[in-house]
Amino acid sequence: KVVSQDEITVRGLTARRVVSEGINSVNQPYRQMNVIFQGNDGPALLNLGAPIAQWNQAEVDAMLASIQ
Repeated sequence: KVVSQDEITVRGLTARRVVSEGINSVNQPYRQMNVIFQGNDGPALLNLGAPIAQWNQAEVDAMLASIQ
């Protein structure tokens, strides 16, 4: 289920972020994030997923900010 959609900045350009949550195959609450942004040679997709108990938003934000 989609829990949020927003626009963020990646590589100095606007990017679309979609966050979904559900239950994974071992019955754990799970979060997935997809970000579509402009890569070197066209559109790029970043997909991250982890059990919610292990999701670290500060680390995710730092990784997004590091994309050059």
